Amino acid sequence: METTDINSFDELVEFLKSNDLTVKQTIQIIAEGLKVHFYFGDYKTKEELIDALEVFWDKWGDQECKPIFGDLGSIDVVE
Repeated sequence: METTDINSFDELVEFLKSNDLTVKQTIQIIAEGLKVHFYFGDYKTKEELIDALEVFWDKWGDQECKPIFGDLGSIDVVE
């Protein structure tokens, strides 16, 4: 695969959609590019992962302070 410059979220999503990537490769690219981690086992297809990424981005965008785990949702603490 050749090197591609990605300069925006939209370019990232387009790159993910237009390349033949596994879910694992997609997660690695997201983690490196956005410093956001998604759990590999939760996604059966690249499309499911991209949908989750878009939901995360709609909520947090490029805010400096955002969760590093994109798919945890809320965590209930049981005493």
